[in-house]
Amino acid sequence: MYDDFKFILAYCSLFDHIDVVMHELSIAQSIVDLASEKVKEAEAERVISITLSLGLLSGVVRESLEFCFPIACEKTPCEGATLKIDVVPANAHCASCGGDFDMEEFVLVCPDCGFFPVELLSGGELKVISLEVE
Repeated sequence: MYDDFKFILAYCSLFDHIDVVMHELSIAQSIVDLASEKVKEAEAERVISITLSLGLLSGVVRESLEFCFPIACEKTPCEGATLKIDVVPANAHCASCGGDFDMEEFVLVCPDCGFFPVELLSGGELKVISLEVE
């Protein structure tokens, strides 16, 4: 595991994004821990695939999570598992004008009337949707 950590640090230094990758590494580890518990509960041997629902504004960088996932899986029942990520678009509702709209950035201002703050309806989630085990 130490060698993997050194590899991550080397990878991060190339792109100057160590804070992002370390954040996603801890998320990947939490997903692997959850899946490993479910394998035991199901009296299965290993995880074949994990499907996530990842909101566009969740704060999780998909590419970094995909990079960290196999490292977090090493020497666990998740080793070799496939990670499937369904990206959920961000939508919000304005209580002032009643409008619903799509969001590209985490700006909680209604584009129609300027009301602040709007209610985020979707796009902030990070959920494990399904696990395939055997």
